[in-house]
This record gives sequence, C-alpha cells and structure tokens, in this order.
Amino acid sequence: MASRRSRIVLKPLVFIICLGPLAYLVSAISQNTLGVEPIEALNRALGDWALRLILLTLAIRPMADITGFKQLIAYRRMIGLFAYFYVVLHVSNYLVIDLQFDWLAFGKDIIKRTIDGATNRYIEFFEGAFEGPIRHDLATEAAWRAQMLLDQQDTYYSDSLLTLDDPKTISGATQADPVVVTATAHGFSDGDTVRIARVVGMTELNGNAYTVANKTANTFELSGVDGTGFTAYSSGGEARLEVTSVTGLGHLEGETVKVLADGKVHPDATVSGG
Repeated sequence: MASRRSRIVLKPLVFIICLGPLAYLVSAISQNTLGVEPIEALNRALGDWALRLILLTLAIRPMADITGFKQLIAYRRMIGLFAYFYVVLHVSNYLVIDLQFDWLAFGKDIIKRTIDGATNRYIEFFEGAFEGPIRHDLATEAAWRAQMLLDQQDTYYSDSLLTLDDPKTISGATQADPVVVTATAHGFSDGDTVRIARVVGMTELNGNAYTVANKTANTFELSGVDGTGFTAYSSGGEARLEVTSVTGLGHLEGETVKVLADGKVHPDATVSGG
C-alpha cells in the first residue's frame, strides 16, 4: 500500500522533471538567450536530452538489480516515452523549422565520404558563423584589431576537415639580443620556424615568424631578433611550429584535399605516404 502511495506521489514528480528541459528551452527561446544560432542550439539541446533519457531508460533495470530498489522499474516506461518525445521534437525541429521541408538540403546533409577505401554516408552540419572578439572586451582599438587578425587566421569554413593546431604556451621572453623565449617542453629544434601570438607586454613578438636557435628543453632563442628595445614581457603567449607536411592521413591516401592555413587558401594537395 505504501509503495502504491509513493508511486502516486513520485510519478507526477518524474513527469515534471522530464518536462523540465523543454520548459527551459521554451523560456530560452522566448527570452532569446539561445545564442546567435538559436535553431541549431535548440536542435542540439533536444537531441542531447533525447539521448540522455534513452540512456537513463536503459540503465533503470541494471540500477534496480544492483540496488535492489525494484520500484525504479515502475518509472522506466514513462522515461522511455519522454525519450521518444524528445526524439520527435528533435527531428521535427530539424525538418520543419531548420530545413523547412527542403528535401534537397536534407540530401546534401547526408554526405558520402571515402574512408580507408570504403564509402560511407555521414550526417554533417556547419558550426556557427565567425564572430571574432568583442570590442569592449579589449582595452584598446589596436588590441582589438590585433586579436581580430589572429582569430581570422584561425578561422575556416568547410564541410569536412581535419585540423592541426599544437600551440606551446609561452611563460617568459627576455629583453635581450637575441630574445630568449621560455616555453616548457616546447619540442622545437634549431632551424625550425615558429610563429608567435597572444603575448601580453612584449607585443612586438606577435604575428611574426622566427627561426629557432640554441634551443634547450624549455627555452629557445629567436635568431637575429634584438629585443633590448622591446616592451617588457608580462604574460601569456603561444608559439606554433610552421610545417610543410602533415602525418596521420593514411585514411585519405591518394585523395586530393584542400589546404587552409594562416587565414589563406593554399593550392590543393594529394595525400601521399599518409
């Protein structure tokens, strides 16, 4: 009898909890707080909650067996129905609101990709458009323009891509001739070309390419760069190794790929030797 009374109390509570994400999303839509791409954000959120509820539904039986709390099973069907409900909302939002029943666009979202010699189909989507830094987040107009340039160099727009970005964190730079940069376990070799960005204080280093010399495990010199007249280093900064070849592309052997680097489109290249 007590168990029956607890179900009468808990089932409405579970019902309300499962509706909570939808209530939040409706409120976010009405207050326009879903970001610059509200339809995409809504679609992702609905899909995420559908997946969470599916996983919870599947976990209820094992949880009941492990804990001995068999009453959990009474809520499995309700949670499963809510999972289905969020799946329907997710698909409906995608087809009706996002694509507006544009079946051609739907077909374009299901793309053929050749991976390791096998052709498969994938559902792909674009991330949000480039926004760049907000002006009032930076102290000066010059700082904002410099940050905008850096962000633009890191920006790309493609339907399917692999990225290479391995910045080494800078923790110091000397006002000496030549400048000595500290970057723990940087891994650079003498003769390497590195590009430095996002240094605070010694901003003269930002946006330029330098040749590494006299490297140690945690420091390297900027060959031929006299920093005695530079502003004192304050904090931050990243050093990136400039490369002319990339490994780990064996799955694309023989394919022709587009190359985007440093904010520019480079000539097409054919993958050879992985």
